[in-house]
Amino acid sequence: MNLIITTSREPSRRTRSLVNELKIVIPNAIKFNRGKATYRDLALLTKRYNSQGVLIILEMKGNPSTLMYLVPAEGYNALMKRYLITLKSVKLLRETRGAQMPYSVKELLLDASKVPHGLPQEVGEAITEIFKPALTSSVDDPAGSLELVITGCEDGAKVSFYCVLTGRPCGPLLTISKVVKVEGGV
Repeated sequence: MNLIITTSREPSRRTRSLVNELKIVIPNAIKFNRGKATYRDLALLTKRYNSQGVLIILEMKGNPSTLMYLVPAEGYNALMKRYLITLKSVKLLRETRGAQMPYSVKELLLDASKVPHGLPQEVGEAITEIFKPALTSSVDDPAGSLELVITGCEDGAKVSFYCVLTGRPCGPLLTISKVVKVEGGV
């Protein structure tokens, strides 16, 4: 299944950069330039690409502020909100010292046993549903594999991506302050 990643209308350069980085680190992600597309257009797009859902990056004052995850509703004619994830801060790949650009990402891994309780665990549950990482602590082929690491406490959870082969950061660093799971609402 694919994940469609897009933005709110008229995104800032920083938000577009975050979309590009997420597209690189999430296997089977599809970047969609929103333009004037409505939610109905996005719903039809999920049907065309047989997608699991749409991740919309909302912004405030030119900075990414919220990840809104929408899933197809009955018959793919509408979208339902599933998660609202409030971002405290975003550190892009170009802003991270010692980072490397990932290429040919085939697998995203998450060791759920290393995720702390509380907010990081809530973030882990949401990220697992959205990004669909393989839940494992062992790697068969480190080439093309990225490790998704979730750390933090109740004040904020950090989501980062690391190359399994080199151990270097290779994606955005997201600091999350809140996760809201929407039960069947629009």
